[in-house]
Amino acid sequence: MTIKVKIVKFFFAITICAAFYFYDTKKVCSYFAYPCLKLYAYTQGIKYKTKQKLYNQLHQLQDINNNLRKNNCKLASTLFYINETKTIRQFCKRYENISLSSVQILARCLSDQEQYFLIDAGQKNGIKECMVVIHYNSLVGIITEVYPQYAKVRLITDKNSAIGSCCHKTGISGVVSGVNSAHSLVLSHVSHIKKISVGDMVYTSARGTLVPAGFALGAIARVKTGELYHDIVLVSAVDLKKIKYCSVLAST
Repeated sequence: MTIKVKIVKFFFAITICAAFYFYDTKKVCSYFAYPCLKLYAYTQGIKYKTKQKLYNQLHQLQDINNNLRKNNCKLASTLFYINETKTIRQFCKRYENISLSSVQILARCLSDQEQYFLIDAGQKNGIKECMVVIHYNSLVGIITEVYPQYAKVRLITDKNSAIGSCCHKTGISGVVSGVNSAHSLVLSHVSHIKKISVGDMVYTSARGTLVPAGFALGAIARVKTGELYHDIVLVSAVDLKKIKYCSVLAST
């Protein structure tokens, strides 16, 4: 070891001792600890990053998080729709050969003046007037007005609705009409000499020109016999206040 090196080491030792004696020990230690910490961080694979880089990384992570949340909401919405329409889509598969389309009900009017639905399908979807609308095996109504994006369905409960029908047990024929009540229908043109069974199910008959036979209309709830005809009240087979989706029968 040369004399110069010994002299440098001696003065370096004197400087360190003076620093510890005259200055704050923690502050002096920090000057020596910092390079060690930097070296340790580097050896552990942790790279030093400036504050700006950290902010940029934070913003990138926030953007990724927002995109993930958006995609999660989209998937959740899709899953909800799939679950909501699962049973009705399964029903539609039975009628694939006659083109049955599942549609959402956008709005409904169930007043004492008029009874109708507005459905989320129109001219762009191939919807036409006089198409039949059903919910599973029950008749909902007939399309009366078609617009580019949506269509209007006159419900079987509307007072202007009249559908050829027959009773399941007795085979008695008649005409089912609406009375502008969401749950009630009337079966008319049934002779007073015919025997009517309360609880019997009434279906569309082959006598109708628009509606195919076999769709449920309602169950007989009350019967009052008049001089020539029975006054028969039905309870609608489908709850028009609660359903959210229905199906359009594109071909009859």
